[in-house]
Amino acid sequence: MKKLVLYIVVTSTLVVSISSCSPRLSPTERVVISTVLDFRKYNAEGFFISSTPYMGLYDPLGQIRIGIIPAKTVKVTTIDPVRNRYSSATTTTTYEYENEEIVTDELLAIIVSEAKKLGADGVVNVTISRSESYHYLTGLAIKRR
Repeated sequence: MKKLVLYIVVTSTLVVSISSCSPRLSPTERVVISTVLDFRKYNAEGFFISSTPYMGLYDPLGQIRIGIIPAKTVKVTTIDPVRNRYSSATTTTTYEYENEEIVTDELLAIIVSEAKKLGADGVVNVTISRSESYHYLTGLAIKRR
């Protein structure tokens, strides 16, 4: 009987302590992420870009794969203390990384530049993958006939 009472006391204490330390959930806002690859500038120059295969006659010049790791800067935040009888008078400083922002126009400019170095007048099957830690793009450089 003593073991049963001890078990009930320990179990109820654990349940209360675990539930009181659990993080509180906060509602979030909806986020819409939109990426537009604007090919008009390159089309006006006579350079063809497409995320799909080219159906006309062409000579394949090379597969282009480009990986970009954004630069990181350090953001320093200093918080001055609120002085009252319950807090110490220490200043809090936090350090965190901020990633460089790379826009899609810059990614397109890089792949077009690399294709032109091969003598291409187009890039097809263009794909762009993004994450917080890298940007990766691929495409097939072609010379249209």
